[in-house]
Amino acid sequence: MQYPLWRGVALGLAAILLAMFTHLTQTPEGILLMAGLGRLAVLILVPARFIVTLHLMKREQKG
Repeated sequence: MQYPLWRGVALGLAAILLAMFTHLTQTPEGILLMAGLGRLAVLILVPARFIVTLHLMKREQKG
C-alpha cells in the first residue's frame, strides 16, 4: 500500500538531486526532465496519501 508513496518520494528526490548535482539546469531539455519528474512525484504523492488516509480511517472505524 505504501509503494506509491515511496515512488513519489524517489521521483521528487531524483528531480532535486538532478537539479543540484548536474548541469541539466542549463539546457531546456534538462529543465523539462526535472519539471516532469517533479510533476510525476506530486501526481503520485497526493492521491496515494489520500488513499492511505482513507484506508486508515476505515481500519479505525472497524476496530
